[in-house]
Amino acid sequence: MIAEAKNKPTYEDLFIQNVQLRDELAQLKRLIFGSKHERFIPTVSPDQLALGIPLQQKEQSGPVLLQNIQYQR
Repeated sequence: MIAEAKNKPTYEDLFIQNVQLRDELAQLKRLIFGSKHERFIPTVSPDQLALGIPLQQKEQSGPVLLQNIQYQR
């Protein structure tokens, strides 16, 4: 019976393990259910260098021709 007593965890060991597991669970809950702050803020920084690629403008074409298509079911 003396050998069995050495293998059993003590109250303090179990208490420390319990506290560690609670902290880990709280951290995982924050990761999973916490608020997400990842958002795109489209601002152009003056410090950012330009690529030097000219912007393409829409070509102005004539009026758009429309087709009226009908069918029966």
